[in-house]
Amino acid sequence: MVIIRRGLAFLIDFMFLSCFFFPITYLYSGKWIMSYEDHYWGILDPICLVFLFIIFAYFILMEAYVGWTVGKKVLQMRVVNKEGKRIGLSKSAIRNLLRMRWSPKFGQVVKSGFCS
Repeated sequence: MVIIRRGLAFLIDFMFLSCFFFPITYLYSGKWIMSYEDHYWGILDPICLVFLFIIFAYFILMEAYVGWTVGKKVLQMRVVNKEGKRIGLSKSAIRNLLRMRWSPKFGQVVKSGFCS
């Protein structure tokens, strides 16, 4: 049940962030959703790099300083340490960088040699 709640929280966060990313993408490219061919340099396209930075900053900063993201708040979840306090910036950064390793897309990038 915990995994399902975490997945739902992530889905809610994705929808929340999309409310900002889709309009920005439209202003940037004239399209609501860009295909791979629409990107100038693939994953190194400036818009992708900005969005990746915003996504990581959102999760790291919200979990470190507030203790939740929008998705977690909706589902009444919190990110805390053993004492029930917020985890802080360094633990949040480690937590979110390790989570990235389990992403299928990131795994493909690593295998292609981009991050090796």
